[in-house]
Amino acid sequence: MIVSAHLGDHRDAIGAGVIVARIPYGIRVVTAKHVIRVGNVTVWIARIGYPADVVRTFEHRDLAIVDAVIPREVRAAITPATLGSAGSDADPIVVWGEDDAGPRKAEATIVSTRYAALGDAAAPPLLAIDCARCAHGDSGGGIFSATGNLIGILVARYQTPDHRIVATVGERIDPSLFASADTAVEATAADPASTVRSQNAPKLSPD
Repeated sequence: MIVSAHLGDHRDAIGAGVIVARIPYGIRVVTAKHVIRVGNVTVWIARIGYPADVVRTFEHRDLAIVDAVIPREVRAAITPATLGSAGSDADPIVVWGEDDAGPRKAEATIVSTRYAALGDAAAPPLLAIDCARCAHGDSGGGIFSATGNLIGILVARYQTPDHRIVATVGERIDPSLFASADTAVEATAADPASTVRSQNAPKLSPD
């Protein structure tokens, strides 16, 4: 899926995202914080945009959680990602991203599961990965284990002034960050999901 931020009609940022839960009237998505830092957030599924609210960001982490209200029939067809542990160095992984041209998949390998974030000593360790096909615009894309579990979110490429890539990194995923019970009554025809704002869904408290 695509996640974008807009100032008026201008698209200020674009990246990817991963659905981690179904919530009443919508979905919960994790993406990179820098993708949604400015403007109104939209989640795009099959080229259809749905307004979204930022419900949590994390200090010292390039992570954000957004909730989007989507129609019941779209929501019913969605299977959220299964979360898993980060694995070990040299493990094969897959990075799923999406841009205006559509979804794309990149084979990759974990270089380190405990890569120190540059410029922020308080930040938790990152996943460093070897991903030749990961590119600008893939921020927020899911990093998946060989068994298909979500283990991280792609957030940055560190490079030198002459554009030599030092590391491609992702935020590690803690399953407890995205817990959401899907217990509320579905919207009825008189109260369609497409017209219900996501403040009706349970919220996560910001740090």
